[in-house]
Amino acid sequence: MIAGILCIAVTPYLFTQLGVGIDFTSQNANNIGGTIGGITAPFTGLLGSLLVYYALLEQVKANKLIQKQLDEQKVSDEESKVVGYLKKQLEIINSDINAIHFNFSPTKTNEGQTFQGSTLNGSDAIRKYLYILKSANRNCDSVLFAEYYQIDSIKHLLKLIDNFVKTTIVETISEKDMRYLTNEIKYHYISKIKIQFDLFEEYKSTKLAQCRACNKYHQGIPNEFFDLTHSINKGLNL
Repeated sequence: MIAGILCIAVTPYLFTQLGVGIDFTSQNANNIGGTIGGITAPFTGLLGSLLVYYALLEQVKANKLIQKQLDEQKVSDEESKVVGYLKKQLEIINSDINAIHFNFSPTKTNEGQTFQGSTLNGSDAIRKYLYILKSANRNCDSVLFAEYYQIDSIKHLLKLIDNFVKTTIVETISEKDMRYLTNEIKYHYISKIKIQFDLFEEYKSTKLAQCRACNKYHQGIPNEFFDLTHSINKGLNL
């Protein structure tokens, strides 16, 4: 490009000052413009083409940069939506844990005094229901959750936590968000749920006696509860 500019600037001087067989005297002054134009036209044309070429190259680079920024913004927006969804799920899990409850009915003493019933919530309620399952004597026709529907709620809560852990692991989110979500679910799960199931591990159904009538396991805490906790433990590397 620099060479082209030099050619345009220097060539007219060389051709007009050196003998080239063309009369550049005042009587033929028109020859000067025509000669200079003819001499410089190829160089200016080439220079113009080069300028257009480099301008197009820069435009292509700019377009690629803009597209890259748009793609990164799109990924960032999608990641924000995923993180927002997972945080909402985390709030639901925490709320559901605290919503588990067990109500004690009012009782009367031998003297006729009545004591108001009390309520266990969250982790304490989960421990109470596990104790009920551990102690209950069920037969082949027993409906597990007929009397205590909250036991079924605990099972669905474990499924929700298991799904949350699996979703968090596979989603493409930042390391910071991954660490935050993982630490949060670990806190709620370990301190409120895992600690209770660990206490009753020995009362897992398959560790107790098998039913002689149907060869199934009716006693203790059903295996499906521990299958879910083991899956969660694996996902959280516990």
